[in-house]
Amino acid sequence: MGLVQAMKDIDVRLDSLQAEFGSGQFEGTFDIADDIELLRENRDTATGQPTYLSFCRRIGFSFSPCYANWANENRESTFRVRFEAGQNVYMENRLPSSACSPHLVLACTLAAGMDGLRRNLSLPGPMDTSKKLPDSLDEALNALEADAILKESLGEKFVDMFVYSKRTFELEEFKAFGDLSEDKQILKEKEFYYELL
Repeated sequence: MGLVQAMKDIDVRLDSLQAEFGSGQFEGTFDIADDIELLRENRDTATGQPTYLSFCRRIGFSFSPCYANWANENRESTFRVRFEAGQNVYMENRLPSSACSPHLVLACTLAAGMDGLRRNLSLPGPMDTSKKLPDSLDEALNALEADAILKESLGEKFVDMFVYSKRTFELEEFKAFGDLSEDKQILKEKEFYYELL
C-alpha cells in the first residue's frame, strides 16, 4: 500500500497530488497534536536523536528541546510554530539532530500524523512540560522498541536492527571507555564519531 492510499483510507484530505513544487509532492492537512502525542509517548526520540552525543547537547541551558511540547516563536519547544506575513504558517520540528536521517524522521512524523488522525487527538496547551523526553539514547531505544505504531510503519525488522546496531556498535563502545576524564571522554567521542559519520 502506498502512502497516498494509506492517507486516503483514514480520510486525510489531500489538497493536491501535484503541488506547485513538482510532481509527486502533495499538501496534506495535518494537526501538530499528532506529532506531539508521538513525542509524549517518547516514541520518536531515537530516530531524531540517533547518537549518544545527540543527548549531550541538552545538558544545561540550551535551545535543544527537553519536553514533548509546542509553542509560538519559542526555540525551547520541540515544535516551534511561526506565523509570517499574510497567512503563511511555518512549523519546525526542533528535535532532530544533524546526525539523524531526515527520511527516517519524516517517516516517523507521517506515521505519527496518521496515528493521531485515527485516534482524533487534541492539541495540549503551548509549552506543556508534563512529558519529558528521554534523557539518553538507551531510554529512547527502549521507547522505540515498545512502540507498536512505529514498528508497523517502519517494519519490525528495521526497528529491531536499528535498536540492535545502536546498542551493540555505539552504546557498548561508550561503556567500554570506562571512567575517563572529561577531556579524554571528549577525545574518544570525537574519534568514534569521526569514523562513523
